[in-house]
Amino acid sequence: MDNGAFGKPVYVKDGFITFQIGGIPQALAFLGKWPTNKRGVVYDCVCWGMIAALHSLLSVGTARNAFVGWARAHGILAQNQADNTKDTDARKCILAA
Repeated sequence: MDNGAFGKPVYVKDGFITFQIGGIPQALAFLGKWPTNKRGVVYDCVCWGMIAALHSLLSVGTARNAFVGWARAHGILAQNQADNTKDTDARKCILAA
């Protein structure tokens, strides 16, 4: 089984807080907190893709891209920080799984 680390973290917003998602465990933790009334088929596909990548049935990059697409579709992708390599934002949190 792979550890599921992303090559580059994904930044997602939850209200005024930006979370740094560094891999599949953090992405699954974030997805697990998503409101059940906002879940659907795409949400399920992203979750299953993450689990498949953990078991080396899907590439981690593909799972990351699915998560990015899902976050973008819900308007929570912090695009301005996607390439930020400096941790200068005091409101940024690293989500621990």
